[in-house]
Amino acid sequence: MPAVVMRSPACVSPRMPPTPRLNPEDEVSSTNEIVVECHGALSQLYGAQQIHVQLAADQLSVDGLFAALRQRNPDAAALLARSAVARGDALIAADASLAADDHVALIPPVSGG
Repeated sequence: MPAVVMRSPACVSPRMPPTPRLNPEDEVSSTNEIVVECHGALSQLYGAQQIHVQLAADQLSVDGLFAALRQRNPDAAALLARSAVARGDALIAADASLAADDHVALIPPVSGG
């Protein structure tokens, strides 16, 4: 006679329902996080040396980032207009594309003697 193995209910994992699939026609809202290092007066205006900005897919550019930053703090608009943006070791143009999880630095103009 074959051996019969009994399982207690605690050993049996419940069956999970299948993950629903999205139709291509379904509208999906996705945002992309950009990590922004704020230097100089921008760190004071935004209250931190590093902030996280969520951008929609159609806003993934330096111009889109600036628009989101102006919306977050309208008082920073004039300084943002004169600031440079760097990714890695290079300055990037206002029309440059960004990618999700990009790290950029905002570099305002400086003066000194």
